[in-house]
Parts: sequence; C-alpha cells; structure tokens
Amino acid sequence: MSGPTIVVVDDSEPFRRALRAVATAAGCNVVGEADGPAQALAVLANLDRPDLVMIDVNLETSSGIDLARQLVAADPTLRIVLVSTMEERDLPSQVHGAGVIGFVEKSQLGPELVFQLTQRT
Repeated sequence: MSGPTIVVVDDSEPFRRALRAVATAAGCNVVGEADGPAQALAVLANLDRPDLVMIDVNLETSSGIDLARQLVAADPTLRIVLVSTMEERDLPSQVHGAGVIGFVEKSQLGPELVFQLTQRT
C-alpha cells in the first residue's frame, strides 16, 4: 500500500463510503473507519499513526470535538481535521480550541483537498 493513510470517524456510513472514493481518487488510503469514539480508539490502537484522522464534529452518540481533544492529548503530533455539514461560522466555538489542524465543510472535500490535508508542512 502506498500513498498517505487516513482514518475516518463519522457515524454516517454513506459519508465514509464517499470519502473512501474521494481518498482513492486522491491517491490516499483509508486504513481505518469508525462510527464513534470507542471504535475510533480501538481502530487507532491497532494502526501505525495515520497521516490524517478526519472526525465529524457531531457524532450520533458523542462529540467529535471531545474525541479530537482526547486524541491530541494522547498524541499531539497526530494530524486531525474536523469535518461537518455545517459552515464554519455555525460551529460551536470549541472547534477552534480542540488542537486540530483545521476544519473542512464536507461539501468542500475533494481529492486535491484531501491529499493536501495529509501532507505535513
């Protein structure tokens, strides 16, 4: 397997499927998926550090923001992007203090952007 690696945490299976297709088009590999925090922690515990973790802001059973904070506290070098169907101006203010590298609206996720997000600068 070559190319950047991505873990996707989103409670919507159709979104995870769509992001797999976008990641593949970008030359990236989705190496793990989770529908919530517990599954995300288990997936990440069994992987070498991925190049990017993409977490939905609003998970069905909990907050993606809280999960991002937990992951950053455990590994500050982990690259995390929060995603949402909401526009950035409508997000809870906690998004900006979560220690993530950024926020992206789901509608903006295309192959070029996904690839750029995996790159360490």
